[in-house]
Amino acid sequence: MMIYIIKKENLREFYRGEIYLLSQIYNTDDIEELNNKILKYIVFPIKKIERADGLTVSQTEEIYIIEDRLEKHIDEALKLYRLDSININGPSIIRVKSPLFAVVDTPLYTKGENIEKDIAEFYVSNVILHEMGHYIVNKNRWDDDEFSASALQYIMYIDMHDLLKYPETYKIVKENIIECKKYVRTFAFLGYFMVIGDLPQNLPNAINELRGGAPYELGGCYANIIIDRNKNINIKNVIEEVKRLSPLDAIREIILYEPKR
Repeated sequence: MMIYIIKKENLREFYRGEIYLLSQIYNTDDIEELNNKILKYIVFPIKKIERADGLTVSQTEEIYIIEDRLEKHIDEALKLYRLDSININGPSIIRVKSPLFAVVDTPLYTKGENIEKDIAEFYVSNVILHEMGHYIVNKNRWDDDEFSASALQYIMYIDMHDLLKYPETYKIVKENIIECKKYVRTFAFLGYFMVIGDLPQNLPNAINELRGGAPYELGGCYANIIIDRNKNINIKNVIEEVKRLSPLDAIREIILYEPKR
């Protein structure tokens, strides 16, 4: 799998490279057909999800990172963190929000020398890991796919940076699970009003907010359950587990689960 950064200054090079790659994959030199495939697999999906910083295209086995969006969202994230309020002395575990997750926090190891750089690298790493998750699971339904990719993103980051050796990680995981249980109760609350056909006036906005982000949040929530439930993380086993699950399965698991640590 290749990771390709799409920049304004390399669009011509990018276009030529993709035309050549698609011509090899589909064994055709028909430029109209190849242009249609670029539109279908790359251009339209990028335009459809304006918030997306990356895109996985299984046909070309590539991950595309959209540089200008990524830089903009990193700047937005850094402003939200209020770095001047983070007061640490020496190496520490701090909690941050990763891309796509508003409910769960992610532990981040920092030496404290350049927190802004650490958070920017954290953001980029999570965007790439999320797209790798798509490549690994590749489910047909968008919500199933985003749920599984989000769960893998969270766990792969924790595993890749060996964060399970820090007690602070387990504290964050436990607190995340508590927040996740509150989050899924909202679904039951909304579901009741939908069944009886009597939605309060202020609920439609809440429904819209939940609708788009739910698969991502549930993936992050379920990842925390996997971490809390297992002493050691085996990525192969995790992949098989999240492949079998749907967001609805995750809701049930989150409601019933009680943190062990």
